Amino acid sequence: MRKGVLLALGIILVLTLVPIVNVIGIPFGPFIGAYYGISTLGVNPDPSIKAAAVRAAVFGSLLGLLMLLILVAVAASLMATIDLSQRFTWLLWLTVAVFTMYTATMAVLGAMYSQLRAAR
Repeated sequence: MRKGVLLALGIILVLTLVPIVNVIGIPFGPFIGAYYGISTLGVNPDPSIKAAAVRAAVFGSLLGLLMLLILVAVAASLMATIDLSQRFTWLLWLTVAVFTMYTATMAVLGAMYSQLRAAR
């Protein structure tokens, strides 16, 4: 699972860094990363939809947790270097929470779609 999550994170970062692709790559990066990341785990031995959903939820949660750790480190370093007012501090942490939840939900959807296509 670790290899697939790191592959998905790598795909997200590559799609973020490429200048022209990042317009489309940033919103769809977690979906695309999870689609290819969970496929590295191999075929699910239990082809039921419930098992695929649980596996996708675990994968998306791990990717969301990894993204949370990265975003918290970036936000903490930003707060240490820039003097932000109280309003912008709350906005920064709200942005961290929203991007983390977005990454996790899109990763679950991408992983679930990948598994359903593989089972078909």
